[in-house]
This record gives sequence, structure tokens and C-alpha cells, in this order.
Amino acid sequence: MSGPEHVVDYVNDMHRRMFASERWVGKTIRHAFPSPAGQGFFELLDKVDTTGATHQAEVAEIRLHPSKPTDCSSSRDEIATNW
Repeated sequence: MSGPEHVVDYVNDMHRRMFASERWVGKTIRHAFPSPAGQGFFELLDKVDTTGATHQAEVAEIRLHPSKPTDCSSSRDEIATNW
């Protein structure tokens, strides 16, 4: 991602399989993936962009929830993965 709006520059093959994110490139992360809203994820991205401080996490929980469809939405309601 780049810039203060966190525009998606690239998604790798694994990410595409997990999140059906083929259409995310060129969109802001808030538009492409609205589910994390209100969970501190976007605010963390803003902090990293503003301060330049790095952030590293071994585990990050993001609850997916239905939202208004966007032109970047996938039809998946649930994603399960092992890290």
C-alpha cells in the first residue's frame, strides 16, 4: 500500500486466494476491504504512515462481517486459514 489513503499497489497469489482480492489494486484499503472498520486496523495503518514507526504482529484478529458490497467485494462470507 502507498500514501496516506493506503492505496493497494499489489496483492500476491496467496492473498488473492484467501480474500478474492484481484480487484483491490488501485483502490484504497478502506474501499477494497471495509470489514475491519472499527477494529483499529485502519487506525494502525494511519499511525504507521503518519509516524513512520514500524509495526510487527505475530497474530492479528480481524472479524469479517457483512457490509455494503463494493466493486471490490468478494462473495465470501467466511475465511479460514492456518498461519
